[in-house]
This record gives sequence, structure tokens and C-alpha cells, in this order.
Amino acid sequence: MTRFMFILAAAVVLAALASAGCDRGTKARPTPPPRPAERTSWTAQEIAADPSGYLEWSARKIEQQIAEREKKLAAMSRRRSELEAKRKMLDQNIDDVQNIRRRLQEACQRAEDEDRWPTRVGEYAFTREKAQAVLAQTQQYVADREPLRKTYEEFFARMDQMGDSLRGDINELRRLRERMALDLEQVRLSQDMNKIEQLRQTEAQIESMSRAVASMSNDPTALAPPKEPPGRVNIDDMLK
Repeated sequence: MTRFMFILAAAVVLAALASAGCDRGTKARPTPPPRPAERTSWTAQEIAADPSGYLEWSARKIEQQIAEREKKLAAMSRRRSELEAKRKMLDQNIDDVQNIRRRLQEACQRAEDEDRWPTRVGEYAFTREKAQAVLAQTQQYVADREPLRKTYEEFFARMDQMGDSLRGDINELRRLRERMALDLEQVRLSQDMNKIEQLRQTEAQIESMSRAVASMSNDPTALAPPKEPPGRVNIDDMLK
């Protein structure tokens, strides 16, 4: 009986030690403290006290803005590729319809000159009435879609303007970054408050550029162009 009690007591002690070990293991992994929030501004005194910290902070802001503009340029490039493909299909459809219309007009003129109806275009025969109906249909098709060509050109012009603006901003931000680095070197050497004020004015300019790009849509085509039916126009359907 004594031996049994000894074994039981040892088991209880081991269980307690194991439990304590688990508790210690759990407590050994504390939750890391949250990262401090990025500051939004610096006073002149803070800049003078820590110019290196201010330079690093400014460089992060500038890099972020450059990245935002590059992202918008990439999105606009993808959008332009989509519109270019649609515009190309539109041009092909209009050209096809204009070509068949021109051929039908020539055939009708020959039929009128020779008083020989029906006339033919390829495998299709046309009475005078049917030819006039197809000519009216093809004329309307082209008239309906010619304004869309102009719409695409306007969209592309707006994209070009926005792209030039974004690329100009990127160049300006890089120039400002270089200027700030030079001004900060002078602050380190002289603690010149005039230089610090220049830095703060540059920061205000960067912040203004940030607000401008934030309000800019990734897609400059706020109004989508009229939808053209997908694929090539079916000329056979027009001539039947």
C-alpha cells in the first residue's frame, strides 16, 4: 500500500510540473507591441533636432507618392490597350461596310446605265428596291459609328494628358527629394532656421501633390464609350 501511495504521489508531482512547464511556455511568447503610427508632420524644432529622421520620413512619403503615380500609369496603360483593341475593331467594321457600300453603289450605277436589273455584288443579286434598302442600311451603320471614332480619339487625348501629368509629377518628386537631401545637409551643418523653413515649404508642396493624385481617377474615361457589338460585322447579314 505504501508503494502504491508513493507512485501516485510521484505521478501527481510530474503532472503538476508538466502543467507549470506549459504555462511557462505560453507566457514566454508575449504579444508584440503594435508598431507606432507614422507621424504626419514635423515642427521646425523637431527637424533641427533630428534631420536624419526627417529625411527618412520625407523619403518614404515621396517614394509612396511615386509608387501611387506609377500604379495609376500602369492602370491607364491597361485601359488604353483595351480601348485600342475596341477602336481597331470599330475601324475594321466601318471600313468593311464602306467597302461593300462602295461596291454596291458601283454595281447600281452600272445597272442604271445599262438598264440591267437585278445587279450583282459577289454571290448576291439585288433588285433596285433591295439595293436602295442596303445602301440606306450601310449608310446609317457608318453614320451611327463615326461619332464613336471621335469619342475614342478624345479618350486617348485625355489619357495622354493625364499620363504626361503623372510622369511630370514623378520627375518633380524626384527633384524635390534631391533638393531636400541637399537642404538637410546644410541643416545638419548650420542648424539654419531659414533652411528648415524651406524644407517645410517643400513638404507642403509634396502634400499638395499628394492630394491632387488622390483625387485623380485611375481611369480618365469617366464616361464609357458606346458599346459596339463584339466581333467583326457580318456583311452577309446585311446583303441577304
